[in-house]
Amino acid sequence: MILHPLYLAGGSLVLAGVLAMVMLSLLRLFGRRPAFQFSATVSLVLLTVAAADDAEAVGALSLLLLGMLAAVRPRAALRFAEVRRDGDAVVVLLFALAGASLEFAGWLAAAPLALAFVAARLLGKAVPILLLSWASA
Repeated sequence: MILHPLYLAGGSLVLAGVLAMVMLSLLRLFGRRPAFQFSATVSLVLLTVAAADDAEAVGALSLLLLGMLAAVRPRAALRFAEVRRDGDAVVVLLFALAGASLEFAGWLAAAPLALAFVAARLLGKAVPILLLSWASA
């Protein structure tokens, strides 16, 4: 019973460790050119997600551990100053990966509840505004 969570955590750690070594070796081999570093990082993120899916490990945990292991290495070849500028593209990529893995079965069953939530939120915001609008006039 406890072996499956241990496999998930351990598999994610081993996968992230191997891919962190691959990433740092590639970055050392090809230097600190920003364009290469960005494309290598995005490629390793995609590889991590695909490998975690194939190994039935946790993709998000593997990505987190990959980033931690790459950052902890002494004299890492990764230029973290460029990650901030290119971080928007990585966020878009991760959301696209998450969206690609969604299954659409059962969404119609949840639609009435989602619409009820949206309506309750709209009422919760609109009613106080309409009731108190006279005070701002």
